[in-house]
Amino acid sequence: MQSEKLAHGFNTATQDSNSGSINREPEVLPLSHCALRERIDPIAKGYQVKPNLFRTPPCLRVLSLRRVIVAGIFAYFALRRSHRAAESPDGATAGSRRDDLPDIRRKDIERHKDASTGVWMTYRDGVYDVTDYVAGHPGGDETILLAAGGRVDGYWHCYTVHHKPEVYETLELLRIGNVHPDDVIATVPFEPPATVDSVTVDGVGVEKPVDLSIDEMKTRFKVVTVTTKGDAVWTGVRLSDVLTYAGVRENDVELVAFHGGDTNAEGTRYEKSISAATAFDPKEDVLLAFVLNGEPLTEMNGAPCRLVIPSASKARHVKWLQRVTVVAHGSA
Repeated sequence: MQSEKLAHGFNTATQDSNSGSINREPEVLPLSHCALRERIDPIAKGYQVKPNLFRTPPCLRVLSLRRVIVAGIFAYFALRRSHRAAESPDGATAGSRRDDLPDIRRKDIERHKDASTGVWMTYRDGVYDVTDYVAGHPGGDETILLAAGGRVDGYWHCYTVHHKPEVYETLELLRIGNVHPDDVIATVPFEPPATVDSVTVDGVGVEKPVDLSIDEMKTRFKVVTVTTKGDAVWTGVRLSDVLTYAGVRENDVELVAFHGGDTNAEGTRYEKSISAATAFDPKEDVLLAFVLNGEPLTEMNGAPCRLVIPSASKARHVKWLQRVTVVAHGSA
């Protein structure tokens, strides 16, 4: 067999003496020559290219691409969120007059109080149709309907949990107009309702009249402290202890109702109720509270006594508590 060097100098060949044909034997292409792949086709030329061990494996290239895509998605939504936050109404702008919406007379707003007419209410200069929102209100439909056909301002001053950007944003989505300039009512500082110095317990099964002042609660019952969502620390006495002291038996009771000192525009008193099972369970830590975060309750926080239910929303925490009524089975 006769060997000869091919003209290009990268491969060797042997000539078969019998057939006269030339058999090319692939030669390993050095790594230093890999750049030539840009100008030649090594497969077509019969070259055997040594793998580049320093290149990123395909699986890792896919993972890197995924990371870039995911990072881009997160960046997009973060930027979108920042733009929305910048454009969202805050406490200073929510309820402000808008020139792109019609003016609505107060008498027309007052006609919309229930599902048959639609539920409208106002906040500052804004008019809102909350009909579709009532059923999903976190504090319950009874609470939001207290402001139906009227102003929600006073309730929001009372229940400050509403003063959040996301609440203002939701409110403005329900905006339908402005209060007519001739019907605008000046916003006045919220005045806590007149309160009494004691809490009365009455209703079915109450064997003896119970009228407890804060000082009597402190001396007659064990004073306990519980922490609710938001890290608020409440101190008071357990409702279950008060009911037991009044002679009430859980088996006779369906509900326990609570009456606050505040009322709506029509004079309806703010009231909430809980099941007997919740009221009598010491583990529920339902309190008649008189201290918040180590300080006596202020008027704005419901002094002198406030109901606290750790497992329920704050809308059920009746402020300025005046009366606890025990309701028998079938009477609710």
